[in-house]
Amino acid sequence: MKKNMIAAVAVVIVLLAAGAYVVLSMNAPDDKGKDNGDDNNNNNGNNNGNNGSNGTNPPPLSTIDLGLRTMNITLPRDLGSAAPKVSLEVSYPGQGQSNITYNRAQTYRFHINSTPAAGYSGDVLIRMFAELTDPIDEIDPQNLIVTTATGRTLEWTTDIRSGDYVNHIVISGDLGAFRTNGNATDSRAFDVVLNYVGNFTLTFQAFDLNSNETLSAPTTAGPMWVPIKGSLSVSALSGEWRTNVNGTFFVVLVNFTNNWNIRHTVYASGLVINNGDQDFTANSSATAFVSQQLIPLNGNTQFLAWFDVTGDRADFTMRYNDPVSGETYNVTLPPGSG
Repeated sequence: MKKNMIAAVAVVIVLLAAGAYVVLSMNAPDDKGKDNGDDNNNNNGNNNGNNGSNGTNPPPLSTIDLGLRTMNITLPRDLGSAAPKVSLEVSYPGQGQSNITYNRAQTYRFHINSTPAAGYSGDVLIRMFAELTDPIDEIDPQNLIVTTATGRTLEWTTDIRSGDYVNHIVISGDLGAFRTNGNATDSRAFDVVLNYVGNFTLTFQAFDLNSNETLSAPTTAGPMWVPIKGSLSVSALSGEWRTNVNGTFFVVLVNFTNNWNIRHTVYASGLVINNGDQDFTANSSATAFVSQQLIPLNGNTQFLAWFDVTGDRADFTMRYNDPVSGETYNVTLPPGSG
């Protein structure tokens, strides 16, 4: 074969090889496609499994980072006669138990399972609504603290619903979102702190993140009853006789701690010393302290209470008559104080 013919054949082979490489490169998935991305941490299955077209493994759910995305849905919606495209199941401590009560400021772990209907695909947002159905006051965004498994605290939107209650307030926030192309179940945990007293009703509902379509019927947890309960702790830290231009007084350093789960006001006028024969209330002119409202659960204050009591210190007994609860607390006077 002549040299020029051999050279031409070589050129054709090189061109064919280059074309095959270009075709293969154009059809290969790049890193940005994330065809087999990292597993998510929301218990939604493994993204690295066999997601072939034979249907043996439905495509897994994928957690969506909401970022600034949300929707303007502030009240639960009636699904009506439409078939749900997502079903929700919520579990929490005390669920279904009769006469169960909950504690203010205690953390309760919730779980919610979201199961899309077979073949349903879309971006699903789980939204949470909360209200007080038997309130001392209407619900406030500070009355409920919800933290997701990733440490995000829900930000609440407030709206007013008409109906059985006048100006009935409902707060709502985004619990989380996921993307599905099949029927796998999204499971997630979150923590709830009931930071007030009354009957809390929590409602969960699924919506299409892009179209705002209602995907599920409202699913309710509760009512979760947080009753008013607690007491005061009253203690005398010191006691001594003091004399000034106004006379001689027995002065007691008193400490109040509010163990009630609501705000509680304490009054100097409720303090009484008995000398064995009669009661003496704190002298309102000499005692600067009048009253103070204490925050729930360990709010405290202390002050000097002045008593123009007479008699032998060894005979003194002290008590606090609580004008709020009607309870009487015996207060032990420290030894060696008179």
